[in-house]
Amino acid sequence: MHQNLIDGDYLQIDETPIKVIDPDYPNNKTRSGWLWPISRQAGDVVFTWSMRRRSSHLDELLARFSGYLQSDAYGVYGKYAREREGIVLSACMAHIRRQFDKAKEQSQDAQRVV
Repeated sequence: MHQNLIDGDYLQIDETPIKVIDPDYPNNKTRSGWLWPISRQAGDVVFTWSMRRRSSHLDELLARFSGYLQSDAYGVYGKYAREREGIVLSACMAHIRRQFDKAKEQSQDAQRVV
């Protein structure tokens, strides 16, 4: 499934923090790990796991991918796209919409004050 996604020319990617109990971590406390799903519309979803939220995981996850990479504004995606030929970064419309919603709320709040 992973290879099928990589062979295409469009991917959606995200990273989601997950709290995990690590017996090797001091005092058996929880720490954050990261679930990285990649997908495309009407396609499979492949999840990978990493204890780090760094671009080195992208190197492994997206090796040999070329095409449109849709993501949020987390900086590693932009850096990844700038450093690799054939990657076109596309914005996540849900994240863009949130900014318009926030601006609308602030505008309405400002109108109520006046």
